[in-house]
Amino acid sequence: MNRIVQSTLAAPVAALLGAALIATAPTRAAAESTSGADYAEELVRSVYYEGLPHAEAAAIDAEGAERLVEMLAETDQAPYHANILLALGICAQPAAYEAIASYAGRPLAGPVDRTTFRNQLAAPQAMGYLAEREPRAVGWLAAAANRSNDPGWAFGRVNSSRVGHMLRRRAITGLALSGRPEAAQLLRQLDAGLGSGPKTDPELRGHLRDALALHARVAAKGPSFAAGVAP
Repeated sequence: MNRIVQSTLAAPVAALLGAALIATAPTRAAAESTSGADYAEELVRSVYYEGLPHAEAAAIDAEGAERLVEMLAETDQAPYHANILLALGICAQPAAYEAIASYAGRPLAGPVDRTTFRNQLAAPQAMGYLAEREPRAVGWLAAAANRSNDPGWAFGRVNSSRVGHMLRRRAITGLALSGRPEAAQLLRQLDAGLGSGPKTDPELRGHLRDALALHARVAAKGPSFAAGVAP
């Protein structure tokens, strides 16, 4: 276990690194048990180099997931919300879908801060992990991947139109991360729907082709392969 920073330092480090995640392991006390609220809370408060550890997040039980849902409603826990969303998606406890969908659907307006921006971008990835075991998440991702409207909020120099484009790309990647057969079909339909005219978005088409390739790898190797994959 390569623990290099106490969980109490996670918020300031995350603020300095932006969206970067630093890989550390839970402290020994939390690692002694993979059940309960304390384990889940310690896991998401840590900072990671290579993404949230898939096996550890998958071990979160219903009690731990309940605590994570509570943390999503606590504004002072916002620096950990991206990790919380991903953990909920990976553990796939019954409370996960509603919690992630509700968080992603929060009304936002105007410019948002870096933490909010990072957290909103994490939601589609979390749904991608969840979709491997939760069919409703596939439907959510399909709707988000087909959505081209302006979300009505921005971050810094990233205007709302560009934010919408980024969220759509994240949803496409989420479909790939699920590894589900119906997700591959949805990706092919999206690709075919772009057409070949002068208004075709080559960047989006390229992302769809990459997503199909990623989907094939995830389907072949299992959901843990997707851990740490950049959207």
